[in-house]
Amino acid sequence: MVVMRKFTCGNLHFFKPFLNVKLSIQSYLDQYGSLSCVDDIKCSDASCSYGQPDLWMCMTKHCESTGCGRTKGQHAMLHYAAQSHHISLKINTLEVWCYQCIKWVGKRGKHPSEVQRVEQIVSQFLASNLSSPSRTIQSLQQHKIFNDRRHLEREMYQLNEEDKVYFLSVEFLLAWRKFLLGNEMPPENINNKSLVVNREDWAYVGSPDGLPGGLELMNPYMAPFHDFGIISEASWLTLCKYYGGGPAMSEDNIPKDNPVYFPLLQEIATGKQRIVDQCKGRKPNAQGSSTSSSL
Repeated sequence: MVVMRKFTCGNLHFFKPFLNVKLSIQSYLDQYGSLSCVDDIKCSDASCSYGQPDLWMCMTKHCESTGCGRTKGQHAMLHYAAQSHHISLKINTLEVWCYQCIKWVGKRGKHPSEVQRVEQIVSQFLASNLSSPSRTIQSLQQHKIFNDRRHLEREMYQLNEEDKVYFLSVEFLLAWRKFLLGNEMPPENINNKSLVVNREDWAYVGSPDGLPGGLELMNPYMAPFHDFGIISEASWLTLCKYYGGGPAMSEDNIPKDNPVYFPLLQEIATGKQRIVDQCKGRKPNAQGSSTSSSL
């Protein structure tokens, strides 16, 4: 009797056949180009010239489509919408996304059979008969190292009403988002200096004595979602562990009794509630935050 493995994503049963039989993966990759020159691969859409790093390979049997991601021409998503081909693989990071489940599949720490299934295909992409792996394979290996970390950091949009909020400069957020999308390596240290009022300017914002304990003073003329992002304290502490830098900027860095800061406090409260509401309405395991990776 044949026992069918159970996955949280049922579409994994329809992966291309090289997951189940010992065939050369190259025979299925000829239409995409050799792994030694993956940078030359382009979107399959005739009107599109986008290439790496935001390319997605359809993993439906006999399908040869390679589409660009949502940050480009969205042809991978449009292919799914037109053909109902649910499983796609991001070539740059070798991560697998299911459009129907609206989630990454094969994440470590999740369903063991699902993880094993995805690792089968990933290991074949990284296989090389060369004594010295090609630059492309070395790049894929380097990006894959960070996949578990990407999956963890993609969940950092979570925010609850009772959470103390911290702030991240938009400069760091933009670089961080590219990493979460799998298009770049991790950014350098967190740099929140743009959010800080210089000591010589404290009087101009109505707080000549600063804050108790010598805390940095937040610039009152910054705006959430434009100049900085809002995250929870737990997310801030995790990011500090990975990236370092600073300074730490939170609601503690804002005077509550200074009228100059009243508009900023209201904007932060509104922005926090917006994120909380989005988190409540989001499906479990779904991707959709401003920093979450999207195909």
